[in-house]
Amino acid sequence: MSSKDVQQILSLVLTFGNYMNGGTARGQADGFDLEILAKLKDVKSKYVRLYSADPSTDRSVLPLPEPSDITKASLINFEDIEQELKKVAASLQVCIKRMSKVIQESAEDSIEPFKSHMMSFVDRATVEIREQEANLDDAKKRFDLCCLYFAIKLKPGEKVVYPKDFFGLWKNFCVDFKDYWKTEQQKVLKERLKEAHERVKQMKEDKRANVSTTLTKGKKGLSPLCTEAGTAALMRGRTCTMSTLKDSRST
Repeated sequence: MSSKDVQQILSLVLTFGNYMNGGTARGQADGFDLEILAKLKDVKSKYVRLYSADPSTDRSVLPLPEPSDITKASLINFEDIEQELKKVAASLQVCIKRMSKVIQESAEDSIEPFKSHMMSFVDRATVEIREQEANLDDAKKRFDLCCLYFAIKLKPGEKVVYPKDFFGLWKNFCVDFKDYWKTEQQKVLKERLKEAHERVKQMKEDKRANVSTTLTKGKKGLSPLCTEAGTAALMRGRTCTMSTLKDSRST
């Protein structure tokens, strides 16, 4: 309920729904039932792309719960958990009675370390059971608030909404969304790589242009004296080379 990403995605679903139903009474909706999530497969890629298109924003984390977590949550049965906790609590009471009987019937000099170990075990077990009972009550209250927040309707003939019904509305949507999400992430990655290559290419071209400009300016900047001196030195070198060749031939 408090996830900003989930709220944004649902708001996009509502916005696109109103846009596609524009001009009709359905195009002015203030909300929608979660049952419609299963019907969004054909248009989902459009708002997934809109949600992740900003390359300056880090959208590398999936904004919805993992489909595997949704599957696990749908398997929860509060009644079964409550019954299991009652069985564990009853078993602990049986253990306490047996422990008390052993302590009462044992001699004072042979009661340790049994008594200390068992008392410590019973204390820890009692605390853990109470914690799990509190966790169960808290989970049930949070689930009821969640169903109320999303306006989940009861199925015909049922008095409560079960986790399998609520999370079943999200399961396929989260699976499809993740598939589209991965595809869009790959597209964004390719776009960023392409932009990086283009920037590197442009930098190399700019560097070559600067070097060419520098060389051109250097040639134009030579004084006439320097040019004449260089030409004279070159001619002297050629004359010396020719003389050497003549001497070698005469020899």
